[in-house]
Amino acid sequence: MLRAGGLGLLASGLLVGLAPADTLIHKDGRMFDGVRLKVVEDHVEVMFEHGTVEVPTADVLDLVFDDEKAWVPKTDEERERFADGQVRYQGEWMSRASRDKIVARALDERRAEIEERKASRLWRNREIVETKNFVFESTAPKHVTAYYRDLCEAYFQEFAKTWKIRRGKVGKLTVKFFVDQDNFQQVTGAGPYTLGFFRFLEPFELCIYYDRLDPQQTEEVLFHELGHYLQKLIEVEFAYPHWPGEALSEYYGASTWDPNKKKVEVGKVLAGRVQEVRFDIDSGNPLSLVELLTHAHERTYHDYNWGWTLVHFLMSDKRYAKNFNKFYVALAKARDVDRAIRDFGRTILKTVEGDAMLEAFQEYMKIKSPEDLAELEQAWYAHIDENLGITDVRGVENAAMKNMGQGRDLRARRLFEEAISMGTENAVTYYRYAILLRAMNEPVLARQNWELAIEHDPLVAEFYIALGRFLVDRGTKHEYDEGERLLRLAFDIEPDNYYLDLNLERILRDGKRRIDRASD
Repeated sequence: MLRAGGLGLLASGLLVGLAPADTLIHKDGRMFDGVRLKVVEDHVEVMFEHGTVEVPTADVLDLVFDDEKAWVPKTDEERERFADGQVRYQGEWMSRASRDKIVARALDERRAEIEERKASRLWRNREIVETKNFVFESTAPKHVTAYYRDLCEAYFQEFAKTWKIRRGKVGKLTVKFFVDQDNFQQVTGAGPYTLGFFRFLEPFELCIYYDRLDPQQTEEVLFHELGHYLQKLIEVEFAYPHWPGEALSEYYGASTWDPNKKKVEVGKVLAGRVQEVRFDIDSGNPLSLVELLTHAHERTYHDYNWGWTLVHFLMSDKRYAKNFNKFYVALAKARDVDRAIRDFGRTILKTVEGDAMLEAFQEYMKIKSPEDLAELEQAWYAHIDENLGITDVRGVENAAMKNMGQGRDLRARRLFEEAISMGTENAVTYYRYAILLRAMNEPVLARQNWELAIEHDPLVAEFYIALGRFLVDRGTKHEYDEGERLLRLAFDIEPDNYYLDLNLERILRDGKRRIDRASD
């Protein structure tokens, strides 16, 4: 049994004995019913069929006990109200019948949502909704999908206002929105480190999944990939080169969405990208403006971090913003730009490369001499130093996660260790660091970090799945048994888990075969 740290105090009383059908309501809205609960000092023990987890009381919104006698009033007011037949629920006193009615309604809604998710996560049962500019095909919960539909429409309008685009004869973009990574990979065939992608050949298509452990990352990637589509609308038969295409998409990837005001705000700071750039600077390896523009460096990954800082600088400085806008549009449309023809498989598209990019940049940014170019480069560096200087633990975590699986695992590891040394409380950081450690053949450290992820957030099925699979795959009977328990506990916690529904029995069967082979 794993215990969570940083636990608070429960103010509503003590549980004496165990109740057969209690309910825990998490502060994030999740409900766990049909469990047994026990309040122990600064945490709540939640007893599932395949194990007990300890949940910090700071993470608990409310508890509902099947046997109300299990709760012992602690103050004169509580004793008086309890004697009158009242109970406390979500900070208010009410009759037990009223409380039970509210809880029953919420549980019915939760069960109905679970059944709906089980049906809708099959691609053939996906929800299809058209908006003004998009066709959404989704296996995610309806309220989640609605949030992202509104975001996409607001983003379209914001981009169109700046870049003067319209769809014209281009049909509505199809956005395929998946409930989780497994659903996404099964339908699209995407790799393990891909959260979303835009298919830039007609018919255009954007595919992405909802990462409920890190929805901010889903939003950032959706902004980024949607940016690629909107750039295509500047000129459909032009392919924006890696620079500045990825850099501008990263600029818009840093947007924020206010669902109440229905407003997108662009030009925010990507703390993870700042951290990566600062790593290069501190290592004595800054990127020059000419290297970035011409790709003389042959390190196209820098288009995401260094390229983003340049776009952020040019878009936010009134001296350069208008000219940069003209330059960007000119790449696709102006007659005086030298374009190359490239074969993209089924489609021939125009693009701009190398020295032609540098020439166009200097022409439209009104750079007349090497001294002018050097002056702009120094202004760019100053912008990084003065305006992009704030990095925090979230930025370090983001940088670590962006470097995973990209041939930069050693850098990712260093960044994960830095985030942990900074005192991160983010369970997802430990979870993803463990995935990296396992890939780097560090099984002991991988297990320790999965256990830390569970300690920081003990009601997330994915953490138990990762540790359970790891143990089942180890090939020993003892580890297999514990791995099976953790996998079944994950199913107790999340009975509609798509991955386990499809794969649990196969995982266990394969694990037994490994044990049998090892014993031969």
